[in-house]
Amino acid sequence: MATKNGTTDRAVENRFPPQEIDPKEIAGEVLRVVRECCSAIRNHTAHAYHRQVLPDGREILRGSIYRGRRLDVLERDQYTCVRCGSRSELEVHHIVERGVARDDRMQNLETLCAGCHDVEHPERIPRRCSADRSRGLCAWRTDTA
Repeated sequence: MATKNGTTDRAVENRFPPQEIDPKEIAGEVLRVVRECCSAIRNHTAHAYHRQVLPDGREILRGSIYRGRRLDVLERDQYTCVRCGSRSELEVHHIVERGVARDDRMQNLETLCAGCHDVEHPERIPRRCSADRSRGLCAWRTDTA
């Protein structure tokens, strides 16, 4: 290491000898950090505002975290209505209504087709999307047909 007058400071060089860098160790460390980040995202720990756990264990999810949970429920139920077996116009239904006790845990969610969901909520006006009626697709529905 050079000092202001151009000489080498041997004390500094002796304390911090040059080390060879092992590319395998660097790659391993990078992979470890990437795995930790992916785990944090998967467990939603980085999105504390979008995931709230109440003292009684209920979860309240918002935004992309809720959309991810919705996809988890659809995958769990194999993209099939749990009541009639239909595979079109699927929706995720809260068993205990959101207005009664907001709970977005997996055990409180199930996959229903639009018809079964309308039967479950007779007081609700059946929702139909006018955006693309010709194909039966809607942003808030999953149509696998």
